[in-house]
Amino acid sequence: MGSIETFTLKKADIEKFMSARYSTHNLCLDNRHALTELSAHHSGIERVIANLCQYFTPALPSGNTTLMDLIVHEALLEFEDKIKSESLDIAYQAFCKAVLKSLPRVMEYRVFIESSSRRVNDNEEYWDCTREGLHTWLEANCVTKLLVEQVPFLTSLNNNDIAMMLAPKIFNRQDMLYLGLPPTGFFQLKGFDPVLA
Repeated sequence: MGSIETFTLKKADIEKFMSARYSTHNLCLDNRHALTELSAHHSGIERVIANLCQYFTPALPSGNTTLMDLIVHEALLEFEDKIKSESLDIAYQAFCKAVLKSLPRVMEYRVFIESSSRRVNDNEEYWDCTREGLHTWLEANCVTKLLVEQVPFLTSLNNNDIAMMLAPKIFNRQDMLYLGLPPTGFFQLKGFDPVLA
């Protein structure tokens, strides 16, 4: 992707997905049905997807769908494929790895509050995906109009480093150990400035 694509979300759009009773209600219908069916196999699936939905929200577009729906769909397909021929543990691990592998995609987005009459400081104006989920940031800043830019992300970090940095936002400690990742607080990335400008 060589160009910047900009999307505007107005107050009504933001209120719609912020007011959903459960964050998974913001998933497309196909993903909700698949989640209902597959979460009966492993309770961790619903928890991970709920965390993913809280982290991404439907505010990040990806083609004709949202980034959240795209990642959920890919991860559920991975689980469904593995559960047919492998054990439940292997299927759940494949599901978690599919989510983990997709997390760096969030770095292709720049999300910020459209300027209004009041000026907010830079820490509030831009969403820093390394610090908190988008849902939390939107609530904390009482956002009424949001601009989302899909931009090429250039960094010296590889996707594994980015995935490790974002994993604690989605996975609990047990999942991280299960995936072979160090638990939260036991790793740090050197030479990374989390300010995304």
